[in-house]
Amino acid sequence: MNRILGKILGGIKKKTVFLVLSILVLLGIVVSAVSAYQNRMLMSIVGEARIEQQQAISLISKETMHQVMANTLVSSTALQAEVADNDFHEIVNDIYMLRTMAQELTERKDNLRPADIFLPDPARDGIPSAMVLSEAGVDYTESVYLPAVGHMSSFMIAMYSNSDKIDGCYIGLADGTHFGIDVNFSNKYDVDGNLIPFPVRERPWYKGAVEAGGLFFTGNEKDAFSGTPGITCSLPVAVDGEIVGVVGIDIGLKSMCDFINTSSNTSGFSVIVNNNGQVIIAPESNEFFEITTSDEALDLREVENKDLADFVRKALAEPTDLTLLSIGDREYYAAGAPMPTVGWTVISIVDKEV
Repeated sequence: MNRILGKILGGIKKKTVFLVLSILVLLGIVVSAVSAYQNRMLMSIVGEARIEQQQAISLISKETMHQVMANTLVSSTALQAEVADNDFHEIVNDIYMLRTMAQELTERKDNLRPADIFLPDPARDGIPSAMVLSEAGVDYTESVYLPAVGHMSSFMIAMYSNSDKIDGCYIGLADGTHFGIDVNFSNKYDVDGNLIPFPVRERPWYKGAVEAGGLFFTGNEKDAFSGTPGITCSLPVAVDGEIVGVVGIDIGLKSMCDFINTSSNTSGFSVIVNNNGQVIIAPESNEFFEITTSDEALDLREVENKDLADFVRKALAEPTDLTLLSIGDREYYAAGAPMPTVGWTVISIVDKEV
């Protein structure tokens, strides 16, 4: 009996142990499964968090870079516009001084000793000197006002010699005569040694000032003798309400072109656009905007690229924010800042990819 009971108890113990072991194994499997599941969940959460973090960082970086670009390009463009406008402001002050002197002399012409005036002298090439020119068929010796404005000679020479922004200063009279300062005299004569007529009243600076009735800036115009393109600031001179002439200053663009070229690099460049939407100054390396005379230059306000046209209009009126433009097959960031003295604008353009 005891033997039978022992066998039964022994079997129960084995089964119990087996059951316990089975439960432990099962628990181990369950724990492992839960742990693995939790690990997978944690990895998934960590992965998603990392992706979201990277996206957030990327977004912040793009926004930061965009803001840096906006602040830098907008502020640098405004600074360029201020520097360029200061140069033109000096020219405007000079042209008003020139006009004041011319007006006083022409009003007092009957009380002045006639000034000595001379035709261009090729022997004085390279030396700032005064000279008289005239239109075809006009005898300068019969001019009523020329003997009076000849007294401006010393003042004009000093103005020309003391400024790196002035390439020439002069007055064209309504009688078809012209008196001014130059350093090139040989090119005023043809191959036969005859003085070349100068169409004073047909020059853009003369007609523009008369039509405007006040301060006028030309676009890029070719010099009548050298053919070199340049810009002139002009102002009419009136006596008793009648225009008797127009004073003009040829603006030296070399320093301004050097400034624009210095401000440009492989990733971007700056240009100056006048009130007619024409590019007046641009770096030689730029591939978009060709510098031509005013009768050939494009009006950027009317080009087919509507975004560019709208941007130029706005840049002429007020400082712009950073603007994305498509020019050619590329995208560019652009910013514009007006030049209030002349009503022009400086526009900076930077390749978006760079």
